[in-house]
Amino acid sequence: MKRQLLCGVGVTVLVSAVTSARGSLIIDSTNQLALDVALTVGEGTNTSYMIVDFAETGGASYAFAYRWNDADAARSYDMISAIADASAGFGWTFGGTDGVGFGAFVENFTYNAEAGDAGTFWSLSLGTVIDPGVDWTSPAIGISQRFLTDGSIDGWYNGFTPDFASIPPEVPTVSVPSPAAGFVMLGLAWRRRRRAG
Repeated sequence: MKRQLLCGVGVTVLVSAVTSARGSLIIDSTNQLALDVALTVGEGTNTSYMIVDFAETGGASYAFAYRWNDADAARSYDMISAIADASAGFGWTFGGTDGVGFGAFVENFTYNAEAGDAGTFWSLSLGTVIDPGVDWTSPAIGISQRFLTDGSIDGWYNGFTPDFASIPPEVPTVSVPSPAAGFVMLGLAWRRRRRAG
């Protein structure tokens, strides 16, 4: 009975790990690395991601996921607002330059004990997974004008390069088991169970 229970728990953990790996944004399939998402908010068939890197103030980098539907025509501003509304530990301030066509921009982020430097603007980079890694570009628009696409990544860093180009964030990753490794583990558990029986 104990063996059956242990095998059942093992299968449950395995299925959970495989499901979790499928639901994550895979950054490097060779090294089995996925985006380490701290918080997922919203509902819908599409998912966009946001990374906030506090390295400039000695902090870590955090990833968030935002779910939305095509009919929503979601923008970066909507994603940040939804994350702030869902998490008591996440905060942000923003400003706007609508007169020059750039739209709203981020002045500062906070997350739990982390805080950016309010005297330094945050740079936005747009990411696309190229496996392995993420390809980053600098947008020429603000968060109120940037429309999200399924799988898109907004990366935030507290500062710019000397020529005012965006600095891409550090991508927080977590190891995920490959489905093949899970099936090997399941096979070994089954084999052991048969020998014991």
